[in-house]
This record gives sequence, C-alpha cells and structure tokens, in this order.
Amino acid sequence: MGSLFRYEAEILSPLHIGSGDSSRSFEYLVENNTVAFIDVWKLLNANKNNRGFIDSFYRLIGEEGRFSWDEVLKYAPKVQLKDFISYEVDILGAQQVGNEIISFIKTAGRPYIPGSSLKGAFRAALLRGIWDAVENRYKKRLEEALGDKDVTLKELDDFSEKELFGKPHYSPFKLVRFSDSLPLSQKELGICEMKILNICSGKRKWFNSPGKNVEDSKQARALYLEVLKPGIKVEGVFEIDSKNKTGNVSKNVRNQWILECAFQNIRRDVEDYIEEEKEFYAKYGLYELEQFYQELQERSRGLEENELLLQMGFGTGYLSKTVGRFFDKDDFEKLSRKGMRVSDYNLFPKTRRIIFSGGNPVSVPGWIKITFGRTAESVEIKV
Repeated sequence: MGSLFRYEAEILSPLHIGSGDSSRSFEYLVENNTVAFIDVWKLLNANKNNRGFIDSFYRLIGEEGRFSWDEVLKYAPKVQLKDFISYEVDILGAQQVGNEIISFIKTAGRPYIPGSSLKGAFRAALLRGIWDAVENRYKKRLEEALGDKDVTLKELDDFSEKELFGKPHYSPFKLVRFSDSLPLSQKELGICEMKILNICSGKRKWFNSPGKNVEDSKQARALYLEVLKPGIKVEGVFEIDSKNKTGNVSKNVRNQWILECAFQNIRRDVEDYIEEEKEFYAKYGLYELEQFYQELQERSRGLEENELLLQMGFGTGYLSKTVGRFFDKDDFEKLSRKGMRVSDYNLFPKTRRIIFSGGNPVSVPGWIKITFGRTAESVEIKV
C-alpha cells in the first residue's frame, strides 16, 4: 500500500450524479423558492383506510397532467402535507420547476460523491494529458478494432485501452484509488435547470423535442436536477501508488510511467480543454459561458501543486469523458461505420448541456477543484 491522503473537492458549478431515481410532480411541492419533497408512502400509509383518498390519488397520477393535491385532499381535509415533508432544498435560479426532478445519489438519505466518479474523471483527464505519448499506439489499436466485425461500438474504447494498458487488474489505474466522499446534509443540495444547446448549420439553437430545435432558449425543454451547490466542499481519501513494487498486482501492472507527473499532465490537459471550450462559446455568441470559462481559466492558472480542476458527473458530455477531443474527421468517419451517430464530421459533438439561472445560460455542470492534503494512513478505502 502507498500513502493515503485526504482530498477536499470544492464544487465550482452545479454537480449532478444520478441515483437512477426521480421525483414526479406529485412527490414535491414548490413554495418560497424551495422544493419540499413529500414522503408519499408515509402519507398513503397514514390514510390507508380512507378509500376515497386512496382511489383519488391513484386515479389522478394515472391521468397525465391532471394530478392535484387539492383535489385528493378533499377526501382528507385534516391532512397537512407539511407533516409529510422528508426534506427541502433551495431552487438555484430556475424560473419554474416542473415535470420530474432527477435525484442525486444518496446513502442513508444523504448525498455524497462516489469514489468511482472521481476516479473516472481523474482517469479521463490523465489519458488526455499523456495523449502525445500514446496517440499512435491507441489509434493503431482502434484501427484494428474497427476492422473486426465482431467488435461492437461499445467495445471499441475498452479494446484500445486494454491493448495499451492491460486488463483492469493490470492497468496502471489499478493503483489509483478514491474513496467515496463523506456524506453531506440534504441542505447542501439545490435544484437547477438544464437545457441542451445544439449547433445547427453553424447557428446556436436549443433542443425542444426530437427533431425540433428552437432559436429562443425560453422555448427549449428543461431538465430539473438535484445538484450539489457551488461552494460546497466534500472530503475523502486518495491514493496513488506508482512506486509500490511488492505484490503480484504491482509487479504486473503495465505502463506505470503514466502515473508519473500525473498532476502536471492533468493540469495541462484541463487548461487546453478550458481554452477550447471558451473559444467555442465565444464563436457562437454565448458570452456568459465564455465568461464562465474565463473565470475557470483564471482559477486553473492559480492552482497550487496539490490542486486539480476536473469535470465530472451528468451533463458534462463526450469531450470530458473521452479522448475524442483529439479525433479528426477521418476518425469520426470510421467510428460512424461502427454505428456511432455523427451528424457532422467537422464538428462533434454539436451539443452541450447548459445550466440556466434567471432564464439565462450561466455555466456548464460538474466542475470541481480538488485539493490533496495531509496523510491519512489509517483510513479504510472503499474501492
């Protein structure tokens, strides 16, 4: 085992990591710029002998757009919904909240950041950071995989990485570990509004429905997400053990050099990525987002040796999770033959998920700053 270190992750823009669950409109109330989530099962159980209440509830949730607590509570006039609120969170600039709210991952009801999500962001950024050293080998393996009719699109990336770094048990990333963060209180959550930017024929548009994009962002379809608020900090434990030569795993790990100068390589990649995204938003006249990246760029340039910026979580897109930033037109043409949907080989991806506040685009999701601190030798890591 190598040395263990505390990490502190500060949320810079709304971060969503999904649990796979969501809350429908009858499961929450919107009031005074907050969302109050109702413990529906507790409410139903408390009124299980009231057939009028139960029948009305199930009838109305089956009729899309017709549900009304006022109508259901006609059968239980003494019931106060506030007595069945499980928790409340602030609304972060959304002008309205409707439809489903996509839930943040929780343990025992408390939000946290999974170590696997942090490791995935670290891994993706580090692969891009050492791209110059692996590009030729990576693309050669990719070419071979493209020529194999039995290799699916889903398997392509894994195939290339396994050929370079070995199977997961022998990959250098086996030596990198992040624990889950310590759980937070529910008050650290907020509700934000997200919309999808789509570049169509060189112009910015916004997703409304399948096959329909609109120029006015107010007409775009919105997603509502539980997120960790900007400014929130979480803690956990980190290990990077590139020098450990004992044990079968370490002896057989391939390409351990990848972990050398990891922080410097990640910082270089992130700086390039930020500059490219800043130019992208400037090109399409989204100056609020250009300013967001300008401020992020200033943060990046002021990092200490023990600090990193990373982007992670839902809505961060293809570029943050892959090495696709380095692919050219020919690469995308080849990938399309395996079934990858590429509408424009010269501009991929054409979409971005954008956080709105007060009706305006203000940021992109999932940026965090990680500070690696003092050692923590006796802390158990959950891998």
